[in-house]
Amino acid sequence: MKKWIDKKPEINKLKSWEASWLAGVIDGEGSIGLYDYGKEGRRVCVQMSNTNKEFVDKMREVIGCGSQVNRSKWHKSHKGRKTMYMYSLKGSNRCYWVLKQIIPYLIIKKEKALNIIKELEEKPFGRWINSTPEYRKLHSDRAKKQWQDPIIRANRIEGLREYYKNKFDPKKHSKIMKNIWKKKK
Repeated sequence: MKKWIDKKPEINKLKSWEASWLAGVIDGEGSIGLYDYGKEGRRVCVQMSNTNKEFVDKMREVIGCGSQVNRSKWHKSHKGRKTMYMYSLKGSNRCYWVLKQIIPYLIIKKEKALNIIKELEEKPFGRWINSTPEYRKLHSDRAKKQWQDPIIRANRIEGLREYYKNKFDPKKHSKIMKNIWKKKK
């Protein structure tokens, strides 16, 4: 096993019927992609959207993790549309383990999935691209030194408190994140 591919405990070990069902869903309703994020490297994303919330919930339940959002606001020209529920599994490691389990059952997207798996196994991905042992040590030392500064430590702790306090209220969380990004600009 490559050092940059580690087991993700949040990804369920799929039974054969779950793997075949998931492959059918991804073949029919979903997408698989390998995206380049510049300095942060490449990442894989598995997505699926549907107007049936239970269907999207089942996909998340079968995989064991991922994010789910819904889209209910449409342009006025799209009046009467149903709410769209979207599931997304991001992270090359997570997607790697899901794809490895469903490969035998994929039909339409099988070649694409095999190419993604091959690419992930041959080349480091994500932050591992720039991560030499020297770089990791330098970054670790820098983070430890910054943590010693009481002002920086207090700001980080306060930011975490604020984030987790409002994490489950989307309106508050979104408003806070917008303010944070305004301050950074």
